[in-house]
Amino acid sequence: MFSGVAAITKARVLYANMLKKAQLLNIAKCKNVTEIASFLASSTYYKHCLKPLNLEDVHRGELEHLIKKQEFESYNKISKYSPRSVVHSFILESFEIAEILRFAMFLKLNKKEDYVPLMPSYLISKCILKFFTFKNVKNIRDLLKFLKSTRYYNILKFACADGEKLNYTVFEYELYKYFFSKLLNFVSFKTKNAELFELNRLIKSKIDNVNLCYIYREKFLANSNAEHIKSGVFPFGKKLNFKSMNGIINCKNKDEFEKIVKSFFSIINNFNLENIEIYSQIYEYKICKSYFHLSSNITTVFYCFLVLQRIEIQNLIHIIEGVRYGLTPEKIESILIV
Repeated sequence: MFSGVAAITKARVLYANMLKKAQLLNIAKCKNVTEIASFLASSTYYKHCLKPLNLEDVHRGELEHLIKKQEFESYNKISKYSPRSVVHSFILESFEIAEILRFAMFLKLNKKEDYVPLMPSYLISKCILKFFTFKNVKNIRDLLKFLKSTRYYNILKFACADGEKLNYTVFEYELYKYFFSKLLNFVSFKTKNAELFELNRLIKSKIDNVNLCYIYREKFLANSNAEHIKSGVFPFGKKLNFKSMNGIINCKNKDEFEKIVKSFFSIINNFNLENIEIYSQIYEYKICKSYFHLSSNITTVFYCFLVLQRIEIQNLIHIIEGVRYGLTPEKIESILIV
C-alpha cells in the first residue's frame, strides 16, 4: 500500500546518499573531466546513471547529460512509494516544459541534429509529447504544427513572429508563467493548513527570487527601461507585490536597490548584490533543506528533495566546467551551493 510516510522515508534514504560538501570539494580538486567521471562512477550513487559512459574516452557533454538524468531516476523511485496525486503531474509537466525549451534552443541555434531527449523513455511515455519524434521537426513552423493539439500551442504561437522566428525569452517566460499560475492555483484550492503554508512559501519565495534576479540583470546590466522590466516579471510572489516591485524597479542606484532587496534574503549572512544569482540559490537551498527534514507532508518533502538534487547536479556541472577551464579548487568552491 502507498503511504506518505513510505515516500518520505524513501526520499530521506535517497538524500542520505547524496554528495556531501567534502565530496564536492574533493571532486573540485580533480585534474580533468576523466578524473571527475571516474570518481563519480566508483565512489558515489551516480555510478548507476554513468554505466553507459566509456571512462577511457570521456566527453564533457556526455558526462553532463548522464548526470542530469539522475533527477529523473530519483523522481521515479520516490513516485513508486508515494500515493498518485496531482503533484506528480506537475513535476512531470515541469520536466516536459524544460525539455521543450531545450529543443527550442537547439532549433533556434540551428543545431537540431544535436538534440537528444534528456528525459528517459519511461517518463516520455507518460508525457503528452513524444520527444523522440522531435527529429522530424525542421523549423518553428513544424514545431507549431507539432504542438497544435497541446496546451503549449498558443504560448509558442504568441512567441513567434509570422510563424517563422521564435522569441525564446518570451516563450520561456510564458511557459513558466502558465506553469506557476496553474501550480499556485492547485496549491490554493487542493491543499490545507500546514501543507498550504509550506508550499506557498517555497513556491512563492522561488518566484520572488527569480523576479529579483531578473530585475537586477535588466536594470543594472542591460539598462532596460521600467516598462520592459515589468513585462518580464512573474505576476505573483510572496513578498514582491505590485507596490514593492515598482519601488525596486524605480530605485535610483545599486545601494538603494540592495537595501530593499536584502529584506528578501534575510536568512543569508553577508548578502552581496553582485552575487544575487548565487545568493538566491543559497536561499532556496536553505529553506528547502529545512522543510525537507522537518515537514511531515509528502508533497513538501517531494518538492524539496527534487530542488536539493537539482542544486547538487548544478554543482557538479559547475565543477566540470571549472575543471575544464582550469579554475582553482578555491574558485570553484566559491560558486558552489552548499
